[in-house]
Amino acid sequence: MKTRLGRNIATNRKKLRLTQSDFIERISQLAGISFRTATLSAWENGNSSPSSDLLPVIAEVLEVPMKVLFSDETEQVQEVEEEPERHERVDISLYEQAFRNAPEDTFHKLLEQYNRTLEELEEAKARNQNLEGKLEVSNSFIQQLMNGRAE
Repeated sequence: MKTRLGRNIATNRKKLRLTQSDFIERISQLAGISFRTATLSAWENGNSSPSSDLLPVIAEVLEVPMKVLFSDETEQVQEVEEEPERHERVDISLYEQAFRNAPEDTFHKLLEQYNRTLEELEEAKARNQNLEGKLEVSNSFIQQLMNGRAE
């Protein structure tokens, strides 16, 4: 588990083109704790792992959900590959031709597509609210930890 976590930290840090020093600086600013690059190297090499209270901060700096820190690389690649398929552009000429040939059928098909899109939008809003709730809980947890250390 340490190796996977470390590998995912390193991979996502490099995707953002952050040096180890830049990454440590951002973590230190958010968490209010100073680290050395040797600590990050130990995490990335799987020799040690960050404390659990740092995981939300690390995920925030890496701009990824926390689950990505613990997932296999194949899962991450699959998520990225699936995304573009959902947002393919529609060939409008097909709709123009369909309207000319069968306007009523085309209207009903478009209405069905519109309703499906609305359902997908509502599902996305619900997922967004769920994630916002989790973020609020994480932020609250981090604040409590930081307040406890400050005392």
